Amino acid sequence: MNSMTEALTGTDPGEDDSPFPEGLDEDGKRELVVSNLHPSRKIDLSYLRQLVLHALRQEGLGYGQLNLVLLDAQEMRRYNRDFHSCDESTDHLGFQFDAPEGLVSGDIFVCLDDCAEQAPRFGSGLRREVAKVCLHGVLHLCGWKDDRPAARERMHRREEELLDGLAPQRPLVRWLKGSARA
Repeated sequence: MNSMTEALTGTDPGEDDSPFPEGLDEDGKRELVVSNLHPSRKIDLSYLRQLVLHALRQEGLGYGQLNLVLLDAQEMRRYNRDFHSCDESTDHLGFQFDAPEGLVSGDIFVCLDDCAEQAPRFGSGLRREVAKVCLHGVLHLCGWKDDRPAARERMHRREEELLDGLAPQRPLVRWLKGSARA
């Protein structure tokens, strides 16, 4: 990993913040990796990890191998072109892996540049927009669909419920409001 890259990895099967300590893959391991590959935008990865774990808890699911990767627009465009034949950036891409019942495994890619661009349109700051897009990716891996307007609206409501359901005194909430370190 170079100096412009940072990652936060959690691999301890008995960690206190895990949704289901017994939810392991066939090798008896599980891993939640949150990485920032963006060359200049910094986001506190520990808060995003907490957010992912919160969403999984609320959905009643555990995780096997789960990767949340933050990218710039150039890399996201490359991924979108390679995997979806679409030559433009997007705010997120998700890829679900096979996992045992009750577990979520996959990759979620989030474009920090797209989040920064769309945050003002949605009346939110960068942190909240990144959080919403991350939650959107997690919900897709949990089985939520947004292929129709009504389903999309339900999914957006669920994202807001997850954010609103955080205990107000928690550091994660202060971070989302911009009153904690980046």
